[in-house]
Amino acid sequence: MANMAKFFQKLNLGNIRTILREVVVRFPMATLLVLAITGILIYLTAFDKNLDMHTRTILIKIIITNIVAFFFSLSMSLFGESEKFLSSRPYIAQILVMLFAVFFYVTLDGYVFESVEPAAYTLLTLSGFVSLLFVAPFFRKILTRKYDQDVYYVYFYRTSLVFLISAIVGGTLLFLGSIAIGSVFALFDLAMLDKRKVFMYWTIFALAFFAPLFALAHVPKKETFITSDLTESKFFTFLIKYIGVPFIYVYFLILYVYSIKVLMNFSDWPKGHISWMVIIFSIFGYMMYIFTYLLREQNSLIRLFRKLFPVAVIPQVLMLFYAIYLRIYQYDITMNRYFIVVFGTWLLGVSLYYALSKQKYLGIIPFSLGIIILIISMGPWSVYSMPAERQYNKLVRNLEQAHILKDGVIVPLAKYTDIDGTLSNEIHNGINYMCDFSECSRIKKLFATQLAGKEKLSREEFEKNIKAETLWLKDATNQEHSTYPWLTTWEIVQSVADEIKVRKDQYNDTSIRKYITFHTSYDLDYFPIQLDNYQYIANIYGNSSMSQPSEDLWVSIDSIKKELIVHKQDTVLETIQLPEVWEKLMNQSNGTNDVMLPKEALMFQIKWVKSEIKLLIKSINIENPQYIKGSNIDAEYTGNSSGYALIKIK
Repeated sequence: MANMAKFFQKLNLGNIRTILREVVVRFPMATLLVLAITGILIYLTAFDKNLDMHTRTILIKIIITNIVAFFFSLSMSLFGESEKFLSSRPYIAQILVMLFAVFFYVTLDGYVFESVEPAAYTLLTLSGFVSLLFVAPFFRKILTRKYDQDVYYVYFYRTSLVFLISAIVGGTLLFLGSIAIGSVFALFDLAMLDKRKVFMYWTIFALAFFAPLFALAHVPKKETFITSDLTESKFFTFLIKYIGVPFIYVYFLILYVYSIKVLMNFSDWPKGHISWMVIIFSIFGYMMYIFTYLLREQNSLIRLFRKLFPVAVIPQVLMLFYAIYLRIYQYDITMNRYFIVVFGTWLLGVSLYYALSKQKYLGIIPFSLGIIILIISMGPWSVYSMPAERQYNKLVRNLEQAHILKDGVIVPLAKYTDIDGTLSNEIHNGINYMCDFSECSRIKKLFATQLAGKEKLSREEFEKNIKAETLWLKDATNQEHSTYPWLTTWEIVQSVADEIKVRKDQYNDTSIRKYITFHTSYDLDYFPIQLDNYQYIANIYGNSSMSQPSEDLWVSIDSIKKELIVHKQDTVLETIQLPEVWEKLMNQSNGTNDVMLPKEALMFQIKWVKSEIKLLIKSINIENPQYIKGSNIDAEYTGNSSGYALIKIK
């Protein structure tokens, strides 16, 4: 902290050049990656509306790859500075970084934000390199157990402080700059500038450019790898002593009270999220365990914490294993459960080490965590490959048991009641998991026949809709789309489930929901809308008790009273009873609480006293006659009816 204060005091143009030169010489690859990230973000902001989805995806993948490579490069630079054979040939380590970046980019599949696998792959790999960054200069010494505990603590402490202060500096710069930009736009007429883009450019400068370079300028240097001298940060020490450690006591008190509750009534399963609570609290606790090393003789509460914490984690890890065993036994292993098993095993090993070992090396925590994370990131045993393979095989077995898959061919069921409800739910969950996992690639192949034509139909509907040149449509979307996106994972899961007649558990028992939802398959299924002899087109909203929309003419459907109300400004123009609509829809119910119908089945013509109306319903909720009161906590949820009404006033 003192070094950073001096940094700001001496800051001038000449010093900035010197500091930047030192950063570039010491971390050339990391600096280049920061510049690349900044440049691509600026490009994405400047040409946002002119980029198609494919180009945008490529650029986002490059940004993500560069972020991961940044931490790998920084780790390799620090490792190289500590090793003689690399300190004279630093380019060797950076060639390895470049090769990894290419590998990571190629293996980062698909649309990054559309499925779980690429997101988990990114976060896991990033976490691994961040962990290794905190032990990079001590790799060899940790493996040979020949390092000074005090020296390592100084490095860990200073490195942590660098990233904390860099985040604070970047956030402060963003906040103050945003106030200045907002003031300028408020006081001066700058209509020629895009205010949103100006804010985005400043955000990119503060967080993607300045904060990382600030961190690189303060990363501990080689001479600090061999010193145990440390100037304590009072602010950091305050956070550890009076916030971090006391909250660890509170967290584990909560966990132990819950554990006692489970043990007193052992027939009740421990809740699933207890596993992640144990992992998160324990990892945070071990961070505090490292940070309190310097304070171990200053505070009795900290001395007790360091003595008891590793032992206190072990029973909680056993509870974690019990909770996750019950779920794996019933539902097999998933990516989430794989994570819990791996991190639980790591926690148990680390806790046993600190509880039984006399040496208690601090570097073991980030070193072992980083190595384990990188191990489970690749290969057939990886967190992506093994659970997905098991879940896919389970899905195939369930399909064969339900006689939906025969000799490798999908044979859809005739109706939903042709399959046991539990098996139907397991099949639906299996399809959904494989789609969440990696963009439905294996589901598309397995159900190729059932999905044939869905993509084409979706594309045709999309292209038809964007050609609808009505002011109303443009106002509704607030932008003009020109490129067909793709079938979403939800659409694929829903299409497959509808074709083979399986459904989720919440639809297996029609008594658990108070309302049945009837809806079309596409939001814009009715476009282009032809008025014909009608005078107006109006939006359909939910119950009439809602706040009034801004339109001059609008329609609401009251799901409770079975009424349609035509509103003109603040006046109710007409109230129309809809028993025939309700009856026609209920006759098309398929025994579930979610009924997808073709648009023709949701179009109704109504002639009433003052008006003639054609309803084009997108979604409507109808009271479920089989509902048993009190059977579900969200049973009172009605949702909002939606669609369009063509109106002719008589």
